[in-house]
Amino acid sequence: MAATAALLLANAVALALTDAPMQGLRVRGLHHVYQAGRHLGVALVAAALLVLCRRLGLLERRRGYLVLAAVALLVGAQTLTEDLANFAGTLLPAAPQVAVWLLVAVVAGGVVAAAAVGRWLARPRWRWLAVVAGVLVLGVHPFVLETGYPGAHLFLAAAAVALIAAALVTAPLPRVWPRLVAALPWALGAGLAAFTFVVPPSNSLQLQMLQQEGDVITPFVSRLGGVGDIGDGAIPKEWEPWFERRDDAPPVPPSSPALLKKPPIVLLVTVDSLRANIVDTRKYDKSLPNLARLRDESLHFTEARAPGSQTVYTISEFFMGKYFSQQYWSTHPVHRDLWPDEDDTVRFPQVLTDAGVPTLNLATTVWLVGDAGVVRGFSEDRYVDAVRSRYTLSAQTLPLLIDRLEKAGDGPLFAYTHMLDAHYTVSTVGKKLPATKRYLANLKLVDDSIGELRAAIDRLGLADRTYLIVSSDHGEAFGEHNTHHHRYTVYEELLRVPLLIHGPGVKPRAVDTPVTVMDVGPTVLDIFGQATPGHNMGQSLVGFLRGQTPKLTRPIAAEGRLKKALIFPDGVKAIVDDRHGTSEVYNLKSDPGELINLLDADDPKAAERVQAVHKFFEVHRLPREGYKVPFRP
Repeated sequence: MAATAALLLANAVALALTDAPMQGLRVRGLHHVYQAGRHLGVALVAAALLVLCRRLGLLERRRGYLVLAAVALLVGAQTLTEDLANFAGTLLPAAPQVAVWLLVAVVAGGVVAAAAVGRWLARPRWRWLAVVAGVLVLGVHPFVLETGYPGAHLFLAAAAVALIAAALVTAPLPRVWPRLVAALPWALGAGLAAFTFVVPPSNSLQLQMLQQEGDVITPFVSRLGGVGDIGDGAIPKEWEPWFERRDDAPPVPPSSPALLKKPPIVLLVTVDSLRANIVDTRKYDKSLPNLARLRDESLHFTEARAPGSQTVYTISEFFMGKYFSQQYWSTHPVHRDLWPDEDDTVRFPQVLTDAGVPTLNLATTVWLVGDAGVVRGFSEDRYVDAVRSRYTLSAQTLPLLIDRLEKAGDGPLFAYTHMLDAHYTVSTVGKKLPATKRYLANLKLVDDSIGELRAAIDRLGLADRTYLIVSSDHGEAFGEHNTHHHRYTVYEELLRVPLLIHGPGVKPRAVDTPVTVMDVGPTVLDIFGQATPGHNMGQSLVGFLRGQTPKLTRPIAAEGRLKKALIFPDGVKAIVDDRHGTSEVYNLKSDPGELINLLDADDPKAAERVQAVHKFFEVHRLPREGYKVPFRP
């Protein structure tokens, strides 16, 4: 109980140091209550188990460590497997599941080792060293360990608690101990704990609690709830045809007349982690001059969004034309984790290849080749080995792309590459700089490559038939909503991305019509005069290239890590998290920072928006028997 008190104190201090929630001090106060009550409840259960084990003689000699190991393994099997899946695949690619269970055993063993060290230090002069070390771990781990790994946070906290508790085993009891073990304090503690587990917190409070990494209980308690009643929701009239399954929908014919009389060349470049505001504002024009010039000379969509916040999801989504829950993901025999290689949906490059258009993919990571299923259908599929970096940088792929342009001749060509330079784990450029400056330093590498590419297009005399499309797989967070990097949320800092289209006959202008990266595939097919498969959830933007402002009817959605979002035509955005049972609704026009959850006002229209999200994704969910949409880290 003393060790748990240290955990509660560390969490309370960490919570007090964070910004107060928009909902006011009442929510903050309840946050403290629920956080304390739930951790206290787990401690009371642990204490009761210890008493039971002692009476059964299970703690005599070394048997207590075996009991602790068994409990740790049991809890680890339920809480750690998702967190360790990626690392396990890297550690033992041939048998990732075996590696997962080995890692679970190692992590669980860490709790036993911490208890053993604490017991060894349980001496008058040494026990406080263990207590201080344990308190430091409890205070630091929420800020050091990466977001999105609740099992790892749980076991770090458990190891710290075990270290402190074991060190205090032989400590003299305080004089007030008889009062502390009286029935009333324990009853009050049990009552508080029962309240926090039985009475569910409000939606806004649940969201606040899930954002604090020091709360190691709530992420698992929240998964016990369901998604609630799906209902029909408030579906805009223009969306109604898209709330029906599209598996057998007829192909969408290309627009007429053709954009060019000559065979077109389309170069599609996606830049990893490129936020919309980097291009939309002029704040970074001096440091990124080529992106600035491309923006000013292109069709610039100022309200473009990615269909997710993690590269693997978004690229598979816009190449396949289906959202994550519409796809089939399974364990790959070579690549670690789950991949869509067994999903036989036609990716849009396959349509071009079948029509006789040469198609080139210059992959900057091993899973961006056809074997993994994220992209597929290219006539030329080439992985470029990385040199002194985790992933291949644009400076390595650019010469190969220019070389292919030199060989294009008078025929058509579609080429794709994904520039990973700005991903936070890739380049060593600016390694010692603060996060934002390092991010911009790596974007400078991308900017240089785009400048060289445009210069090559002009030098080769291909400008009169080359369309350059530049967009991104997702944005990047720098503290917004208490997150950093990407993949963890579907807030605007991760969904809002640039979309620039430059080419012959395209009049430079800014377009504020909301679009999605899902529209890129149909647009490329339309440029080449090819029909878009009926299953595709995007629409062609070629009308904008002609100078028109066509009416787009498909919903703009995003999905990943069991989080789903819809952006409604009136600027309202609804988010549901199926994993944790939370919902959010924001008015992006009046609240672009997504700080005021409209569900807190019990607005019935807000609830209808949430129902619409559930309905949309339920209608389109893959109807494969026995298949459950997975949580992919």
